Amino acid sequence: MRQGGANLLAQGGCFMAYCLPISTTLPIGASMSAINRLLFAGATVALTTLAAAGAEARPFRVTQIPNGADFGCTSCHTTPSGGARNSFGTAVAAGITTSVFTAPAGWGPVLAGLDSDGDGFTNGQELGDPDGTWTVGDPNPT
Repeated sequence: MRQGGANLLAQGGCFMAYCLPISTTLPIGASMSAINRLLFAGATVALTTLAAAGAEARPFRVTQIPNGADFGCTSCHTTPSGGARNSFGTAVAAGITTSVFTAPAGWGPVLAGLDSDGDGFTNGQELGDPDGTWTVGDPNPT
């Protein structure tokens, strides 16, 4: 069966979902396992590219919370390059997706009054706006 499939591929055509144009021939000694490795490598590159595209940064978000630029992406994420959300980022995402928050990134009295990380200080205290009155475009609170 393997020999028959290799011959069919060498002549061009399809064998078990592997299709090659008529002008394509297998190199001497090539086998289906070599083709499988090549297809796997191509699929890996494609999936890696798609994953990277889905993980693009959103640097504008740091301008939507008071003093957000001071903390950068770690305001909402566990690393400076983004990725997994920290407890504050999780609260922001939950509020935005459930329409609890109406301001950009959800900043306002509700989010400011939460203690997302459980350290005894509200989000507003930690970001310099304890009452959640800051809005995008205002100078950062001190």
